[in-house]
Amino acid sequence: MKLLEVTDNGQKLDSALAFHYWWLNLRILGMHPTKNYRFLYYLYAVIMNVTCTFLLPVTLWLNLLYIDNFEALLSNLSMSVTITTVACKQMTVLYFRNLLLKVNTFLEQLDKHANLNQEDRHEILKAVRICHLFHGFYVVFFFLGSTGLCVIGFTLHQLVFNGWFPRVVDDAEVNYYLAFAYQSFAQYFLTVINACTDMYPQSYMVLLIGHVRTLNARIERIGKNKNTREEDNLKELVQCVKDHKLILEYFDCINPVISTSMCVQFLITALVLCSSTIYLISYSRSIAELIVFPAHLFALLIEIFPCCWYMDELQKETSNLTTAVYSCKWYEQNQKFKKAIIVFMQNTQKPKVIMAGGLAPVTLQSFVAIIKFAFSLYTLLSNLNTSK
Repeated sequence: MKLLEVTDNGQKLDSALAFHYWWLNLRILGMHPTKNYRFLYYLYAVIMNVTCTFLLPVTLWLNLLYIDNFEALLSNLSMSVTITTVACKQMTVLYFRNLLLKVNTFLEQLDKHANLNQEDRHEILKAVRICHLFHGFYVVFFFLGSTGLCVIGFTLHQLVFNGWFPRVVDDAEVNYYLAFAYQSFAQYFLTVINACTDMYPQSYMVLLIGHVRTLNARIERIGKNKNTREEDNLKELVQCVKDHKLILEYFDCINPVISTSMCVQFLITALVLCSSTIYLISYSRSIAELIVFPAHLFALLIEIFPCCWYMDELQKETSNLTTAVYSCKWYEQNQKFKKAIIVFMQNTQKPKVIMAGGLAPVTLQSFVAIIKFAFSLYTLLSNLNTSK
């Protein structure tokens, strides 16, 4: 695919560039302080996040207190839960921010050795390219969705969300436009948060996979150059072992962040898929709802599927480390090399997988299980509603 094509201009590798736009967005969101004008930045961060991230979900939940029928409850509950989840994921990233920053130190060291081979460079540059594409896709997709909600609401003379809003002025028309303007502004702010918190797990996984692949390739090449001395081959193996340790430390840094985010996302996806599907099937819907709800369900799926996919890919690539060890010319090396490679193989056979909340593995198998759970929950709630 042309989108995945990369151009190598011989520049020094810098894997951290994969997250350049992501960190820039976090700065806009008040989650990545500037070096200068800290007080003003913190003041901006508090004002924006209290006004948008906190107050908008509160207005949606307050509105639920005024709902007295099951149909309206289902219609509003899924959006209220989703908006609240965005704030929860933002707090997770903010809490573990220093761990994600620490990843850059590991990338800097890993880049030094991937920088020496053309194929390795291409693999890393491709991973960086994929991260940028993820960022662009999620921002554009969610912004289009938000714009669609605004257009539909304005056309139908409705609010973007069914939320409670105080009577600021006596004129109902002016009050509506004030509420609509606030919800639109807050929604776009939350859209950036949602895009950032949804794209970073797979982006960090993609870059990790890229470095694992380059490590596999480096191990396979050991001993295949007849002009290289045995001492140099041993030196390269030792460096590969050190880089493998860096990769494990990289994984340990992203593990708690992704684990917490995906635990929340798994639970919310199952509940919202269930409630939204019941509403779509069991009740009469307007044209606007027929457009919004399926798009909402699709957005939920793309929030978890890519991360599950790349977790499976990471497991596959890490299992290939053992194959890479067998593929090198280990049998032509000295005894010291052979002992070192045996110890290395033992360490590479330990599987690495991110557990969502320490309960369920973030894999495609779990993704399918969530879809099944949502369908089972839908059947149960649908039967309960029918019996009433």
